[in-house]
Amino acid sequence: MAGLRWARVTVLNDNTTLFIDGLLAEYGFAAAVEVELENGDRSLILYDTGQTGRPLLHNMDVLGFRPGEFDYLVLSHRHVDHTGGVKAFLEARGKPIPVVAHPALFEPSLAMVGGRLYEIGFPLSPERLQSLGGRLVASARPLQLLPGVVFSGEVPSKWGPRHTKLVYKPTPEGVVEDEMRDDTFLALRVGGRVYILTGCGHAGVENMVGHALEVTGAEELGGVIGGLHLFGASRERMEEIAGFLASRKPRLVAGLHCTGPFAQPVLKSVLGDAYRYGGTGSRFDLA
Repeated sequence: MAGLRWARVTVLNDNTTLFIDGLLAEYGFAAAVEVELENGDRSLILYDTGQTGRPLLHNMDVLGFRPGEFDYLVLSHRHVDHTGGVKAFLEARGKPIPVVAHPALFEPSLAMVGGRLYEIGFPLSPERLQSLGGRLVASARPLQLLPGVVFSGEVPSKWGPRHTKLVYKPTPEGVVEDEMRDDTFLALRVGGRVYILTGCGHAGVENMVGHALEVTGAEELGGVIGGLHLFGASRERMEEIAGFLASRKPRLVAGLHCTGPFAQPVLKSVLGDAYRYGGTGSRFDLA
């Protein structure tokens, strides 16, 4: 597979902000992905939209992005803290855009909070998404958006456990644990390395890395950016993931969103300079 000349990920929304004047934050995730192809063409991808869209649009303005500039909207999975801003983004954009997601985007999803179940699924119907200008491209299989840019599709559980604590789905037989088969990532191949951009990492870090190397044909893991879903994980699991990532010798790991405040020091202690703290406003140049 052809690679990219370069790529840059700018975090447009995370749970927290960096010390940059004027940025907003809310629980959720969104990022702008700028890429340059080997032929010199450039493209801009919006990856997730946060929970409400207000910080997303505000931070776009502060950081120099415009809704109409994006070529694709990619949704990592159906949870509202990643998809709740779709409506606001499409309204601000005012023209159609491909929306790339897993076919299970519209299935209901539940989360256990304080002993109660809450609906946390994608807030739009297929008809409403279409009317707002979203042109759904649904795929459970890997999909090359551009040379060097791959939507993962469904991630198999061949390499390790999934991270699905406290997420459920309704079925005719009752409420059951959700395996989050719709959880996907964006793979960016820069040279011989692949970088993974993930929303929540429900598919599991080991599975994402194995799948990314497999579908891109990359020789090395360049890095992982985004949510690793380690909030509430055991210390043993945190150390296991840190050790696994360190064994791959990545250039960059940035745990954001649901990685959690307790996992980050563990990752930093094992990965050293390869680990980067981040938040809303972070920019990561990939090479």
